[in-house]
Amino acid sequence: MTNFQQDVIKLVIDKALLGVVAAVFGYYLSRLLENHRAKNAHRLFVVQQRIESMKAMLALVGEDHKWKGTAAARKPANRISKPGADTLTSTTRREASS
Repeated sequence: MTNFQQDVIKLVIDKALLGVVAAVFGYYLSRLLENHRAKNAHRLFVVQQRIESMKAMLALVGEDHKWKGTAAARKPANRISKPGADTLTSTTRREASS
């Protein structure tokens, strides 16, 4: 075999080994990326489930509050009248005039 043929064989083997190393490295990176995506998808699923359960809890609390609020008599809010405004209502005026 001549030196040229030996060099060609070395180049082919060298390129084949570099290709194998690149393929293994690409496979490793692909696995890392896929694991990262799977973890993010799981986290997203868990967060969505938490949100749904919180919405359900808030709906129950709202229903409970609404039920209790309609059963209880609500007091009217105390409002401050403007200075100089007449505070007597029409019914109290009639009672005051008689």
